[in-house]
Amino acid sequence: MNLSDPTPPAQEVSLPQISYAVAYFVLPQYAYNRLHKVEELYRDNPTTAGPFFYVMACHLCKAKPNRPDAELFSWEVGTLDDQTDFHVMRHPTPPPVDFSSLDPADMKQTPAPYFSGIFRNRETRKIGYYVLGPGPLGDGTTLRSVTIDPMVNSNLGRGPEPDLDSFLAAVAFRLES
Repeated sequence: MNLSDPTPPAQEVSLPQISYAVAYFVLPQYAYNRLHKVEELYRDNPTTAGPFFYVMACHLCKAKPNRPDAELFSWEVGTLDDQTDFHVMRHPTPPPVDFSSLDPADMKQTPAPYFSGIFRNRETRKIGYYVLGPGPLGDGTTLRSVTIDPMVNSNLGRGPEPDLDSFLAAVAFRLES
């Protein structure tokens, strides 16, 4: 260890922890405060938009980023319906988590998401942000909505299959309600 270097060494942080940080801490801030930056990143170079948020989460978690993990984060952009545009982050497929024995203090068991998505109404400019992750006790999935305060999120109940079309359909149903 170099004593003259004030930078602390990078911590061992798992990919699921980084993915969780992207979905619940980094991306909501961009969704609600800097959506123009998300749109600009995707427009300028779609393949670097996902890795950009991975690196931001690594910085937040004080972890050292690496290219292979960064390349596992990708974007899907499109139109949900005649009123709603979406920007959806496809996260690396999370490993199974057994929530029945989960110790809340054990962050090694972070339930990483499958998708996190920004949905914006073109007319009202209202933003909705949703995350699809593993369900409790390892069965199925759970759909969550996240507000500007990343610590305030709501469990919306059982989610769809962990594929993009099913996620988009579940969010469309929520937005219609």
